[in-house]
Amino acid sequence: MNKRDSIDKAKALVKDSKVEEASTLFNEVLETFPDDINGWDTFFIIQCQRVGGNIKNLNDWVEKQKNFDKVQNIYSWLLYDIHVKKFQLSNITQHEPGIRKLLEYSNQKDYSIEGVDDIPCPYTLGVFKLIKNYRKPNLNIAKVAEWIEKLDPDKLSCKENVFTDQTGKERRLASPYEDYYAILSSLRIKEERFNECIELCDFALENIERFHYDNNIWFKRRKALSLIKIDREEEGFELLISLSKDRKGDKWFLYHEIAEVYFENEDFSHALEYCKKGIKAYGDEAFKINLLILTARTLFKLGRIKDAGLLAKYLVGISLVHELKEKQDLQRIISYFKIDIGTIDEPKKYLSENRRKVDELFHINRSRNKRKGKKLNKHQRKNIQVKPGEEFRGKIKVIHGNELSGHVGVKKVTYFFSMRDVQKDKEKLASGVNVMLVLKDAKDRDGKPDKHAVILNVIE
Repeated sequence: MNKRDSIDKAKALVKDSKVEEASTLFNEVLETFPDDINGWDTFFIIQCQRVGGNIKNLNDWVEKQKNFDKVQNIYSWLLYDIHVKKFQLSNITQHEPGIRKLLEYSNQKDYSIEGVDDIPCPYTLGVFKLIKNYRKPNLNIAKVAEWIEKLDPDKLSCKENVFTDQTGKERRLASPYEDYYAILSSLRIKEERFNECIELCDFALENIERFHYDNNIWFKRRKALSLIKIDREEEGFELLISLSKDRKGDKWFLYHEIAEVYFENEDFSHALEYCKKGIKAYGDEAFKINLLILTARTLFKLGRIKDAGLLAKYLVGISLVHELKEKQDLQRIISYFKIDIGTIDEPKKYLSENRRKVDELFHINRSRNKRKGKKLNKHQRKNIQVKPGEEFRGKIKVIHGNELSGHVGVKKVTYFFSMRDVQKDKEKLASGVNVMLVLKDAKDRDGKPDKHAVILNVIE
C-alpha cells in the first residue's frame, strides 16, 4: 500500500472512531515514508491525535510543517485541548510552556474587524487562562504582568458572553475587553503605578458600554485609591465617599478604606462611624480582620478601652475558628489586653459569645443583613430534603483567602465546607469547579443546626 492509500485509510478509520487502528497506521506511514510527509498529511495526523490518537514524535513532525497554516491552526487547537481546556492549577508549571508554545503556532484573533466570526481564539483563551490562575488564590504580580503584555486590547472581543445555565437562567459574563482592563488596572495598583491605573480606569469607564460584576464600582474604587496615593487625597476621598452612597457601593471594604483615611487624619469619630458600617455590611468576617483591627485601634484612640478589649476578643475568636495566621497588629492587641489563647477550650463558643457582644455594642442585627445574590435563607434550606449519604453535584463558589475553607453551591443553596473534610482532589479545588459532595449535620457560627458540605471528588 502506498502512502496516499495508507493516509486515506487512516483518515477513514478516524472518521469511524477507530482511533487506535488509525494511530497504528499513521505511525507506520511516518516510519515508512519519512521523507514524503507533507503539510496535509501532518494535518490529518494531528487531527487523529486530537480525538485520542497516539502519534509517536508528533512534535517533530509538526516542526517540519510549522509554516503550513492548516498545521498551525489545528496544532494550536491541540495545544488548547491539552493545556487550556484540561488545565489544572496543580500542573501549571507543565501547562505554561504548552500555552507558550500555543502562542508560537497561533496569533491573537482581531475581533475589531467588521464581519469577523465568533469562533473562539485559542491564543486569547490560553493567555487569559494563565492570567486568571496567576491572580488567584494568590496574586503573582510578575507572571500576570508578563502574560497580559501578550494581549493587544484593541483586538479583543467587546461582546459579553451570554448563556443559559443548568437551572435555565440566563447568565451574562464580561467580555474579554472588559476583563482585560479590569485585570490590568488591578495589576497597576498592585505595582504602585498609580498614574497609569488612573488613566486605565478613566479609559475603561468611558469606553466600556456595559459593566459586569459591578466593574464600574471597582474601576472608580481603584481610581480613588490611586488618587489618594499620589497626594490627591481629597479628590480620591470624595470619590470613595460617593461610591459608598451608591446602592451597589454598599461594600464593607469601601467603608474600611474610608475609615482608614479618617484614621490617618486623626478624625477618629468619623473613622469609627465607617468601621461600624463596614462591620454591618455583608461579607465574611474572616475577610474583615484588618477592618476589625482598625476598629479596635480607633476605639482605643477614643479612650474606649473596654470596647477595644471586646473587639480584641472577637478578633481572637475569628482567628481561632478560621485558623488564620495572626497578624503582627493583632498580636500586639492580644498582648496589650493579656488574652491567654491557651485557655480558650471552645473557640466556636468563644467567637459566638463575643460576636453577640459586638453586635450589641454596634446595634447590628445580622438577621437583617441580607445575603446578596438571592441566596436561600435557612428556612428555605429546610425545604431541601436530604437523605443520609445522598450525593449531590455542586459548583465551588469561592475558596476563602485562608485556603482552609470555602463555599459550594448546590441547587441554588450555598454551603460552607472545610478543607479538612475534602476527601479527594483538594489541589484541584477553585472557583467554578464542579464537584460531588454529601451534606453533614453541623452548627452555624451562632451554634444553631445547619448543614455543611463534604467534598468527595472533582468532576472533570
